[in-house]
Amino acid sequence: AMWPLWILSCLCWFPVPGAPISLHVEPEDHDIYHRIFHGSELEVVSEGHQWTEGPVVTPTGMLYFSDTVEAKIWAYDMNQDGSPPVVVRDNAGDCPEERKATSAEPGSNGLAWDPVSGGLFVCQHGARRLARWDLKSP
Repeated sequence: AMWPLWILSCLCWFPVPGAPISLHVEPEDHDIYHRIFHGSELEVVSEGHQWTEGPVVTPTGMLYFSDTVEAKIWAYDMNQDGSPPVVVRDNAGDCPEERKATSAEPGSNGLAWDPVSGGLFVCQHGARRLARWDLKSP
């Protein structure tokens, strides 16, 4: 199930806003690829980001992803067709002020769903730590 998320992560990042989308996937195992993607279409849900990472989908259909350069976590409701993603966390890497000017990626990297708490695990690149974010509180 990691293939769709990896490809989604690749599609969220564009070096030039508005650049034409060109994607070629050459899987190592064609049988697995066709079982996962049979009848599926790729959909661009967001663009214009600097460097996206850590896509994760919750059981309720929320897609969260990080922009490590902008230091933001974005959320996209997969149940709301056409709604743009929204920023749900600024300074997502919790980067100290004195390092922000010299850090190329002050934001969060990977995200993972925590099924026990219903929150997200956030790899905070800027703070060099793993944190848990309770989605029920701001």
